[in-house]
Amino acid sequence: LSNSASASVPARLLVLDTLVPGQRLRLDITDPPPSFLDLCRNEPFPIVVVGREGLSLHSRGVEVFLEGDSSSNSRCSSLTLAATGRIADISDDGIDEGSRWKGREGRVRWLTNLQEDDYALSPGKEPKEVTTEKIMALCETIGDLASEWEDTLKVSGRERFPGHFRGIMEDLGSIPDEPNRRALWVAGLINPLPALGVALEVRPAVLTARTTSRRLILAKQGLRDSVDRMRRPGPCF
Repeated sequence: LSNSASASVPARLLVLDTLVPGQRLRLDITDPPPSFLDLCRNEPFPIVVVGREGLSLHSRGVEVFLEGDSSSNSRCSSLTLAATGRIADISDDGIDEGSRWKGREGRVRWLTNLQEDDYALSPGKEPKEVTTEKIMALCETIGDLASEWEDTLKVSGRERFPGHFRGIMEDLGSIPDEPNRRALWVAGLINPLPALGVALEVRPAVLTARTTSRRLILAKQGLRDSVDRMRRPGPCF
């Protein structure tokens, strides 16, 4: 198992939400000011979206880019920030610059692309009882639970609008085979954008977990809890 991170480099931190690779954060332009669009187009440093708990930023964020932008068009009704596959450890939170739409200048260390090293996300030491076989068994279990979750969502009619689930799958793609990528995918599945409102928020915990087994366990617990909620009559919350 390994954890590879680059040297600390400058980045523009947008404290908006916790995203996982593949997700798209769609914003109504009437909410963020026009200067935010300019920032997304012209920021010289990579843009990293990161969540927060209270006043503290989460320890990891995901790189985003402005999707489908036409620089010649200064007026638009909405914009979309799409998460890439690059995940960063936040090494310096920077200083709040007065508006979440300005973000803050911080520093990050990029993790190795998970497609090259799935365990780059897991610097912690696994407990002695956690073997490779147990990791792969957990991985298989959450794959089965994800299928059960999808079936339950459809049977219970929990989509908030026609095509909601289809759009989620278009963003995330098919479920990965690798353990850490699979856990992140599950987090995006049950906590999608736009929200379904059928699961506890697990993305921050799954993204920042220090071991693969912990990340998989969190994904499994999130799936099981969500299935139970959807099977009960009435709202999930």
